[in-house]
Amino acid sequence: MKNLLILATALFVLVSCNSKDVEPIHAGEAVAGTYSLTSFLFTKGDSTYHLPTLPYTVQGSQIITGKVEVTRLEAMNQVNLKLTLQEPGEPDAIFPVNNVEVRPDGDEYDLHVGSTQLATADGKTIEFDVTTRDSQTGVPIVLRFRAER
Repeated sequence: MKNLLILATALFVLVSCNSKDVEPIHAGEAVAGTYSLTSFLFTKGDSTYHLPTLPYTVQGSQIITGKVEVTRLEAMNQVNLKLTLQEPGEPDAIFPVNNVEVRPDGDEYDLHVGSTQLATADGKTIEFDVTTRDSQTGVPIVLRFRAER
């Protein structure tokens, strides 16, 4: 029994010395990838473009779809976002958001440009919600969407 205890202790020490720490996922890496839009809202002044469910279908045919591509930059906590809405026969509507900082927040990540929080992501979903004003006219602008992998 004493030999078994010594052997178990030796194996524990050997395994402990040889185990490598798992490197943490960098914040930008955790959220990088392509997501499908599941809802979209854009408001500027009195004009509203609201798609509560995407893909948007009419009589079983997909009319409007969308995606968000999140690309990690060299800085491990930086990403670029590219939101694309697609409608057959129309040019894609592309909304880029560059140099977004990814900040860990528990099990999620907050996406910021400067001091403004744009979204929350967890690697499976992105919840984007920004309200601002047009710098020239002062008209309120809202961009809100949800996207899932």
